[in-house]
Amino acid sequence: MTVADQLPRVFQANADRFYQRVVLRTLGELTTHDALVVGEAPTLDTFLDRCAAQVDNHTANEAAKAFALTLDGMFERQLSRWTGAHGVKANGLVTALKAAERIAAIDFAKAGIADPLGELHLVANVARHGDGASCDKLKTLAAALG
Repeated sequence: MTVADQLPRVFQANADRFYQRVVLRTLGELTTHDALVVGEAPTLDTFLDRCAAQVDNHTANEAAKAFALTLDGMFERQLSRWTGAHGVKANGLVTALKAAERIAAIDFAKAGIADPLGELHLVANVARHGDGASCDKLKTLAAALG
């Protein structure tokens, strides 16, 4: 078995470690609030508590977006490195995914991984750019993300 053959498992293990040790722990430590109260507050303490709740939700949202960008970038870099180790220069995720399907002789759609990978990339694009074509696609593809 060559080094290039081992790369997918190494990358998978690294991504899982990052997700388990950093992403889940960090997001688990952040406080979020289901319903934010707006309007005039009866006391200054109530007003400050409401402000703190907004900051908590904003912080958790920004952390989630940062992790989506990180995981998407990490996956794209690793996939490009693996396809490159097989002599295929891939510019961008779509090209790298097509090359990976040829190299590994698998159909990502049939394997059930094309949609989650596409969803992650759309989430990262929305986190990076906000409203636009990726946001519209994501609303259709993954309406549950709200």
